[in-house]
Amino acid sequence: MSGTRRTPIGRGPTKGRISDRAVDLWMAMNRLPRCTCPRPMPVTRDPCANCAKWDDLHADLHVELKCKLWEWPCVVRRSPKAAGSTAEPGEDTIALMALLDEAVRRRSEKAPAALSPTP
Repeated sequence: MSGTRRTPIGRGPTKGRISDRAVDLWMAMNRLPRCTCPRPMPVTRDPCANCAKWDDLHADLHVELKCKLWEWPCVVRRSPKAAGSTAEPGEDTIALMALLDEAVRRRSEKAPAALSPTP
């Protein structure tokens, strides 16, 4: 008998639901101004303040989502070429970013209802 009898488990990119803190971090990352690093980036130069802040927020998001070490980066910038990267994001990264975007949409839909006065 060859092969395996194991049934694959369809797991998503995250093990649990996306926390409010993860949504806050994702929203903060998306509000950051564009990168002002020179192109091409000299090896001896530090990243601009916007890139440094994005890196800090990304590290916090990685911890908040409980991603594995090899799942770095867990998200990418909206325009990778503008951030100096030529690599395409993987399917898990794209799926996670879609989940985060959906969580932001759900939060924004709930927010107006929470602010409306009750008669």
